[in-house]
Amino acid sequence: MTIQQNFISFLDELQYTHNQREDAKKKYTGVCKSVATHFLGEEYNDNMKFLFGSYKTKTHIRPISEMQDVDVLFKIDGDIYNRYEDCPGQLLQAVRKAIQKTYPTTEKISAWGKVVLVKFADNTHNVEILPGYEQDDGTFLIPNTENGGSWDTFDPRDQIDRFATSNDNSSNLTRELVQMVKSWVKNHTSITYKSFKVVDDVIEFVDLVYPKGREGIDYSRIVAGYFNWLHGNLPSHLQDYSSQVETAIKTIRKAIELEAEGKLSAASDKWRDLFGDLFPKNSTERSEDGETIIITKNPPRPWCHH
Repeated sequence: MTIQQNFISFLDELQYTHNQREDAKKKYTGVCKSVATHFLGEEYNDNMKFLFGSYKTKTHIRPISEMQDVDVLFKIDGDIYNRYEDCPGQLLQAVRKAIQKTYPTTEKISAWGKVVLVKFADNTHNVEILPGYEQDDGTFLIPNTENGGSWDTFDPRDQIDRFATSNDNSSNLTRELVQMVKSWVKNHTSITYKSFKVVDDVIEFVDLVYPKGREGIDYSRIVAGYFNWLHGNLPSHLQDYSSQVETAIKTIRKAIELEAEGKLSAASDKWRDLFGDLFPKNSTERSEDGETIIITKNPPRPWCHH
């Protein structure tokens, strides 16, 4: 197996299973239903909510962690907005209480800032829901309990639209690179690199360097290019992690050198250092004449007789 094939398998391993996707959908739908029943007194339909974040762009990755919340906006109508216009914090508390009627015992439900967090007993696919009043320009007014309370303008469609354009133009490279970078972050817990920042940075890089997609270039070269670009244009949100980015560059450089030398097993180990165990371990090497040599942990020993 080549390193490029390892990358293809790796990207497949990062995707949610059918059951995981269905579990996430069941949870955010249940939360939205409880809010719809309380505030609107009518049956819930999908038009009442607006997904954003990684579940909208499908850039979430395995393994699932408690930090991977489902971000969903519940659309309130003008009557609800007018009712809470002078007391936005009370709206969040009302949403929290509405959800507690459906999930009274097994879930932790808390409201702060701009969202209500529903933390499920299994601690996966926790839901962050925020109520929002849609304006004529497509943006939303959302309640903010901080600094005495206010209504803030929120535009979840902006990044989603930019992501979709970049991903379509690059034949899915934007999504793939976002997922790989997220895997690096998850494998290095000392790094704080927020998901939406990863998306913004990858969009900028792909649109600049690979606007038409991979076009036959190996993923290893693309990942190397991203980290070199990131280091050369280190954004403010990564200023404290320049040494981790430099370490990643050194690891990638060594992996590519080992691959060029035909040491595919050692090269895959370096990629695993970067991305974690979901990156496949290669079991082959290439000899100087290009012949593939299969490596096994316990080679046969014909000289041993039983």
